[in-house]
Amino acid sequence: MRFSFVLRRKAFTLIELLVVIAIIAILAAILFPVFAQAKMAAKKSVAVSNMKQASTAMFLYAGDYDDMAPLLWALGNPVNGGTAPQMPFEVQLYPYTKSYDVFHSPADSAAVNAAYATPGYMFDMKLKDKKRSFAYPVALATQERWNAAGDVFDPNTGMSNGNNARSMTSMSDVANTVALVEVWPYGQGSVNWSMGTWAGAGFQGCDLAKLAGRKLPSTAPGDQLVPGCAGAWQNFTPTTGYAGQTPYAFADGHAKSMGWGAIRKNDFAAFKIVKPDATFNP
Repeated sequence: MRFSFVLRRKAFTLIELLVVIAIIAILAAILFPVFAQAKMAAKKSVAVSNMKQASTAMFLYAGDYDDMAPLLWALGNPVNGGTAPQMPFEVQLYPYTKSYDVFHSPADSAAVNAAYATPGYMFDMKLKDKKRSFAYPVALATQERWNAAGDVFDPNTGMSNGNNARSMTSMSDVANTVALVEVWPYGQGSVNWSMGTWAGAGFQGCDLAKLAGRKLPSTAPGDQLVPGCAGAWQNFTPTTGYAGQTPYAFADGHAKSMGWGAIRKNDFAAFKIVKPDATFNP
């Protein structure tokens, strides 16, 4: 008697394949946002670390220069192919940082604006594509100053008052006075700045509109600035930041991430050298 055996291959049915594909799709939908959040959190950590190093350098600088903060820019003889005499703050702090990379945020991928890519104090920084994401606060637009003088430049704000150095002992609360901000909004002409140039070194006047976390359109009072900053400034696209937050460095050498509400509190009190006695509500 002859027996015949039929060998059958085991395989997935169409339904089983569809189930597997559906499971993979669901897992991908769950995990991809998690990966993106983890990547953004890592960039945020690096940005805070960079801010910390830059702030510590500023603190050390003041210790060597009679307790004076750096200038927004100092005048000097240009080097490394530069033509402009203005030495921006990051060049002044370089002896303490030993790196220009600490002034750049890893999340800031914008190209340097061609309009400001002129030979600065150190033109080789532009040639090396060294970008600057941090800016140095000068006189800012506050409600307190607007009420008093109708002016968008408050002399009680900023680390460098014009081209004059600010004494660290003139600050009533160094631990709560902002020394550096991260600001790199897209699509407004000032997308990024080359290190070694004066352009973009300062954060002043209506630049407050660039801070991360500010809502647009600015219909809520808390998202608006003083009347002198109306028009294009009021609708300026804020810095992307990290989930509505961005690092801030302080005059005592520490750095932390803050949202718009915290930095906007009490008429931008964190930028004021002498803290206000009155409470301001936008």
